[in-house]
Amino acid sequence: SLGHRRIGLIGAAPTRVHSPTPEQRRSGYRRALEAAGVDPDPHLEVNGGFSIEGGGDAMHVLLDRTDPPTAVFAMSDEMAFGAMAVARRRRLRVPEDLAVVGFDDHEVAAVMGLTTVRQDPQAMGAAAARSLISIIERGDMTPVERRFDLTLMVRSSTAGGLAGGERVV
Repeated sequence: SLGHRRIGLIGAAPTRVHSPTPEQRRSGYRRALEAAGVDPDPHLEVNGGFSIEGGGDAMHVLLDRTDPPTAVFAMSDEMAFGAMAVARRRRLRVPEDLAVVGFDDHEVAAVMGLTTVRQDPQAMGAAAARSLISIIERGDMTPVERRFDLTLMVRSSTAGGLAGGERVV
């Protein structure tokens, strides 16, 4: 809704440990682009390795593209922090020249002004513990999928957050 048409993804490569999280976030990114009438561009998807350093390295790659993005979604706040640091070192203003959105709502996200997707790790951990207890008690190893609510925390790393502090969407 802020007018961006070239939106990069700082994601993660598949790992040896099976986790659906990276693919689910990538899928959500692509669905959101398509819902907004934006064709996903695979050249704007770069591995950031779920680290600050990896996010910075990925941001360099994206900014060196012939037609770099004007906005970036990072699959974790740590990668978003690295992306923001590189953007600023390259004299780009966040959000005027480049909008950045993360995922997790890390405890430092508010201090950094990072717009991010908030999840509740305590609720997730409690549900996982309850599932393990149930598996032990029943002896049933059938996986259980559970969905948790997410909240977009709009802050100053996107133009939508410039108008007066943090907003929950």
